[in-house]
Amino acid sequence: MDWVPRSVNEIWAEAARHPELAIDPYIVVHYPTADYFFVNRNNPALAENVRQGLEAALADGSFSQLFYLHYGPLIQRARLDQRLVIELPNPLLTPQTPLERKELWLSADDLKHRR
Repeated sequence: MDWVPRSVNEIWAEAARHPELAIDPYIVVHYPTADYFFVNRNNPALAENVRQGLEAALADGSFSQLFYLHYGPLIQRARLDQRLVIELPNPLLTPQTPLERKELWLSADDLKHRR
């Protein structure tokens, strides 16, 4: 048996392009992974503006609203509340990854209980 883990925001489009693939309906693998914004190292003011904007959006709830507006239908389609969740660590994350900031990460429970 061959398998490749795909994120909930990738799997549906990939399965549509490759009908020979099957999406397991019973199991989900969950591990922390991050998306980052990169800017030119010679533009620290832009980096700071992006950081401040993201922090403000986290603080006022608009980041979460936008996130679920964009990804909510994909998360619902995955029926995570009906799957066995296998939690894995991610050894590829650097020690600087802010895993302690819970507001930056979605846990499997967050996704399962979001309606």
